[in-house]
Amino acid sequence: MRPLDRRALDLTDSGAVRPLFQRETPAAIIHCAAISKSPACQQNPLLAHQVNVEVTARLADLAAEIPFVFFSTDLVFDGRAGHYDESASVGPLSIYAETKAAAERIVLSNSRHTVIRTSLNGGISPTGDRGFNEEMRRAWQAGRTLQLFTDEFRSPIAAWVTARASGPCYAATNLVDLLPV
Repeated sequence: MRPLDRRALDLTDSGAVRPLFQRETPAAIIHCAAISKSPACQQNPLLAHQVNVEVTARLADLAAEIPFVFFSTDLVFDGRAGHYDESASVGPLSIYAETKAAAERIVLSNSRHTVIRTSLNGGISPTGDRGFNEEMRRAWQAGRTLQLFTDEFRSPIAAWVTARASGPCYAATNLVDLLPV
């Protein structure tokens, strides 16, 4: 298994992605990359669509004959009902959630492909600035106050727990290094 982070491969560069896929012929792809911070998606919806939908479509197409695991979000739901399961209808309320819901539709069009909807993944990233927990710690250390949501019930989870729950072969992936931006 070879984890790739953004330093190793720019997923928006189709001229680099396809040759690497063809050269390495992976047995499976675990796709964790995304523009995942809602404010960034709201500020640049075209980039959010490119990274969250177009990149996912390209990777899913390349992985048409192999297992493909796509990390999505609980935010594809509008939060009105709660206790959602896999069969629940999505109702995205933000550009981030809209792009993830669109990507899910692409991924789920192939029966070999899987969507994992997760919530707030936290952990220690190589750069120390990727996870929500790292952002909160940095703000606290700097004496800043963060404006957090007050109208959501979310379930934070450690990235390594998500990796372990995703299956034994996925647990070897350095998920923290591959967490979305």
